[in-house]
Amino acid sequence: MYKNLRIIFTILSAICLAAVIPMGMLFDYPGLFGALIGAGIFFMLMLLCKQSQESAEKKAERLAQTDDDDADSTGSADSADDQTQAKMPPQKTVASAKNAPPKYKRKKK
Repeated sequence: MYKNLRIIFTILSAICLAAVIPMGMLFDYPGLFGALIGAGIFFMLMLLCKQSQESAEKKAERLAQTDDDDADSTGSADSADDQTQAKMPPQKTVASAKNAPPKYKRKKK
C-alpha cells in the first residue's frame, strides 16, 4: 500500500512542479506559490510513506527473526550446531590440478 502511495505522491509532485511556470504566467505569484506549495506537500507525503514502509519492513523482519530464534531455541544443542553449520556458506577449497582452469600461453613471434 505504501509503495502505491509513494508512486502516486511522486507523480503528483512532479505534475505540480511542471505546472509552476504555466500557473505563474496565468495567475502571477499566487499561482506560482500555490503550485510550489502543492509540490512540497506531495513530496512530504511521499517521504512520510517511505518512512512508514521502511518501518513496517523492519518490524516484519524483526518478527520473522524472533520466530526463527524461537524455533531454534526449542531444538537440542546438537541440532542447533547442525543448523548453524548448515547456514554457513561453503568454504573455498584450494584448486587442484584437476579442477584448475586451463592456462593459455601466447605464442611468441
